[in-house]
Amino acid sequence: MNLIFCKLPYDSIEEIGPAKIYLGIVGVCLILFLMSFFTILSALSLESETLRKKIVDTEFTLKKYFKVVASKHEVRKTLSLKMGQLNMKKQQLPSEKALNKLLVTIARIGEKRNVDVVHFKVADGMADDFYKEIHMHFRFRGGLWETMDMFATLQNMLQIVHVKNISLKVVNGVKKPQLISSFIGSSYVYIEGI
Repeated sequence: MNLIFCKLPYDSIEEIGPAKIYLGIVGVCLILFLMSFFTILSALSLESETLRKKIVDTEFTLKKYFKVVASKHEVRKTLSLKMGQLNMKKQQLPSEKALNKLLVTIARIGEKRNVDVVHFKVADGMADDFYKEIHMHFRFRGGLWETMDMFATLQNMLQIVHVKNISLKVVNGVKKPQLISSFIGSSYVYIEGI
């Protein structure tokens, strides 16, 4: 330390007045302040701004959660209403086991109308949330008006929702001409276990 103090030019420092020293000190302080402002303080202000935004977002989320908690009775009521509607829809849909009974039902309807069920085939359909669309291929043989009555009865059944791709063909029978009709009926069934 003594070497440093020995090398200082004391004569030139005495010639500088105290006003110039104070101005120099103020200048050095100003430079130090500006350096600290643009480095440390700007980083702190950026971080504090980020924290303020997080606080605002957190307060908004908290208010939203308080509203949800405050309306829990309404949410519970809406949920039970939706569950009731879902259970009603499930009850309206037949189960997959009910499709077996459907063939027996259609055969009985055909016997009453003198229409023979020549062909019945169930094709696998597309599954959705809790139900599956099933395609059923039918082929009937009978008179024209009896077959039309059969179509009307099938269309009014709850299990068969759509009738499409109908093709009609007249074939000479033993006693009178017969109408052979084939079509695809669509139904929706409830999937067990959901």
